[in-house]
Amino acid sequence: MADEAAAQRFAELESAALQNMRHVVVTSATTGRALIERYLVSPNKIVCARPGTDKHAVVAGGRECAQALLSVGAVIPRKGHDVLVAAMARLRHLSWSLTIIGNTTRNPGHAADVKRLIANTGLAQRVVVTGELATSVVETHWRKTDIFVAASRHEGYGMAVAEAIARGIPVVTTTAGAVGEWLSREAALVVPNGDVNRLADAIGLLLEDRGRQQTLRDGALQLRRILPDWAETARIVSTALELDRP
Repeated sequence: MADEAAAQRFAELESAALQNMRHVVVTSATTGRALIERYLVSPNKIVCARPGTDKHAVVAGGRECAQALLSVGAVIPRKGHDVLVAAMARLRHLSWSLTIIGNTTRNPGHAADVKRLIANTGLAQRVVVTGELATSVVETHWRKTDIFVAASRHEGYGMAVAEAIARGIPVVTTTAGAVGEWLSREAALVVPNGDVNRLADAIGLLLEDRGRQQTLRDGALQLRRILPDWAETARIVSTALELDRP
């Protein structure tokens, strides 16, 4: 009860603070609607500025027999790595490896649970949780990725998914949060949030069908052309601030 009361009080303070802002910059229309509905922020204060994505070289993929899967995001409950590991356990008959890159100190208990699940499902030789890595090392992992996978329970935008699309990498992800606003189904397989079986089926489909992978890769290459860059993001925020100048 004490935790619930503290959470309620925190939400009230957040709502009061947000209502007193002149502008509230959000990363997606979904997040904007959540602030309007849950925190009573006036719609005319919302400024939607989708995060930018840098230009990257296209990743070819398909160079190894054991296909390389990548998931990028802090190892916290919201990112659903437990669901992802459970899905991969259903695909042990296929040839793949999975690298999970992301902070493991924000919720060390959950990170330990995910690592324990990996060990208990016999995937310790195939699933690696790296923690945070230097940008150059992360880029090395991107360059050898065949499929990007995400099992998030909620996303305010989906920057890691956008990074995959920017490299022409096929994606398997969930319907959680704002990703569905901009992610073309021509570039990704999208499954219900928390559905281990559907997630496993989608990943398995791509692992077994290189042709389907290529179709999604082609879709990603089309979508990456219209992803916003950081200059566009900055212009949206700058325009909103300029309106306040006397």
